[in-house]
Amino acid sequence: MLGPILVFAGAVLMTVGLVFLGGWVSGRGERAGKPDAALPDGSKTDRQLMDLYFIALVVAPLLGGAVLIAFGLEKLL
Repeated sequence: MLGPILVFAGAVLMTVGLVFLGGWVSGRGERAGKPDAALPDGSKTDRQLMDLYFIALVVAPLLGGAVLIAFGLEKLL
C-alpha cells in the first residue's frame, strides 16, 4: 500500500517542480536580471538569492519527486 502512495506523492512533487520551472523559463525568475547578463545592482547577494530560489523551487521538488517515485516503485516490485 505504501508503494502507490509514494509514486503518487512523487508525481505530484515533480509536477510542482515542472510548474515552477515553466514559470522560471517564462520570465518570472528574471526579477533580479537575466542569468547571462550582469545584475543591475551588481550585487553578489542578489545572485546568491536567485540561485537559492531556483534550487529551492525547481531542483528540490524535481529531485525529491524522483526519489519518492524510485522508492515507491521499489515497494511495488
